[in-house]
Amino acid sequence: METNQNSENIQAGESSGAVVLNTNAKVLEVGGFPCFDPKGDPNTLSIRWRRWKRAFNLYMVSKGVTNEQQKVALLLHSGGMELQELYYTLKPDSEDKYLQECLNALDAYFTPKVNVVFERHMFRQMQQKENETISM
Repeated sequence: METNQNSENIQAGESSGAVVLNTNAKVLEVGGFPCFDPKGDPNTLSIRWRRWKRAFNLYMVSKGVTNEQQKVALLLHSGGMELQELYYTLKPDSEDKYLQECLNALDAYFTPKVNVVFERHMFRQMQQKENETISM
C-alpha cells in the first residue's frame, strides 16, 4: 500500500478490489444539533421546517461542509430517523447527490398547499371600509 500526503485519494488492496478513501472528506462532530420533528403540531409544521432548515444551513456553514454528498448525508442524519423515513417515502430508492434536490422534495412536502377556490371566495367576501383606500 502506498501513502502519499499530497494525493487526493488513498487506494488500498488493488488486487482484491480497490478501496478508495477520500482524504478531503472532513471528519465532523455532529452532536448537539436538534433533530426535526415532522410529527409535531401540523399548524406550525411549515414554520418549524423553515426555522430548522435555516439553523441547519448555518450549522453546515459553520462546520465548513462543501462536499455535496456530505451535505445530503448531514441533512438526513441531523434531521433524525423520522425525517429520513419521510424523505425515503417521498423519494424511494433516491440517490440524490445534491442538497438542493433533497431540500426541494422536503420543501414541497412541508409547504402548505393553497386552496385556490377558498382563496378566491375569501377575496370576493372582502368589503372596503369607510376610510380604507384601494391602493396599498
